[in-house]
Amino acid sequence: MTKPKKTARELAEMIAAEMSLAGVRLDIHSGPAGWHAVVYGSSPNRVAQAQSAVDQIVGRLRASYDLDD
Repeated sequence: MTKPKKTARELAEMIAAEMSLAGVRLDIHSGPAGWHAVVYGSSPNRVAQAQSAVDQIVGRLRASYDLDD
């Protein structure tokens, strides 16, 4: 069964709706294992916290959606 496709922007918005991304930026990228999200920001601690939370959300969303390149 084919999963519905979402744009990088749609996926980022879905992730942002589930958590606070204050002080960080989120980018969605495609890769050999599927799409993934990378968090960027000026505070290493904030980036690490946000990346951990984003990774959990991505794991769930990746099971339901593919990235529309």
